[in-house]
Parts: sequence; C-alpha cells; structure tokens
Amino acid sequence: MTPEAFGSELPYTQVVGKALMNAKNLAEDKRNSEVTPLHLLKALFQVKGSMVPAIFHEAKLQPSKIIDELSRRIDKLPTLERLPESGAYFSNSVLRILRAAESEAQGMGDEYISAEHIILAILSADFGEVSELLQATGLTREKLLSALQNV
Repeated sequence: MTPEAFGSELPYTQVVGKALMNAKNLAEDKRNSEVTPLHLLKALFQVKGSMVPAIFHEAKLQPSKIIDELSRRIDKLPTLERLPESGAYFSNSVLRILRAAESEAQGMGDEYISAEHIILAILSADFGEVSELLQATGLTREKLLSALQNV
C-alpha cells in the first residue's frame, strides 16, 4: 500500500505498509466489505516488527486483552456472502485516521508515518468503536507519548 493511494505526502514505515495490507487481508478473510479502524489497529498489533505491543506494555496495558476485544468486535461486523473482485475497500474512517496520522507525523517533525502516529491519531478524535476501545483501556495521548519515550 503506497501513501499516494491514500493521499499522503509522507511515506509510511514498513510496519504501517504491512499493517495496511494485513488489515485488508483480515477484512477479506472475515468477508467484511470494508477495512475498518478495528482491522487496522489489530494489524498494527500483529505485524512483525511492530512496536505497538511494547508501547502498550510500557503504558501498563495488556495487548492480548486488546487484541481479543478487537477480534470480538471484528467478528460482529457485517459480512458478505461473496466479496467483489476488488475485495474490501478502506473505510472513510481509516482514510481520516491516515490523514490525521500524517498531521501527527508532520507536527512531530517526522519524515515517515509510523504506527505510533496512527495510534495518536485515533486518540485525538472520535473514530467510533476503535476510539472507544482505546479510551476504555485508559490509554491517553499523554500516556502514549510517555511510553514512547521509554520504548
């Protein structure tokens, strides 16, 4: 997945690129018509080389419980009998998150959009269930930024 495909000027880290592909694959495996922020966050936890689990551990949160809750919520999403040939599409919420993540990266003076920028973006606005889930864990922007300094 290229940043240009999502209207981003900054490039993605390899982890984010892989997470976007994995989120799309997850949605398609579950026969969901769209890739939601839930798919994206779960993929960010699971992609090889991701610092997301370590960041959440550092913030005194349990990644396994969050992944289980993400799975539970994804299982409740509407499914299609058969996906179109083009597969699952990225929801407007995911596109908004990616734009917000780019703003986070630019605001921090970073040259790449990373997983941390995506999580900061999710925390900074209401993106529905995924924002509710992170808020319910007690994760705040301040906690995340503090955890980032120690990882």
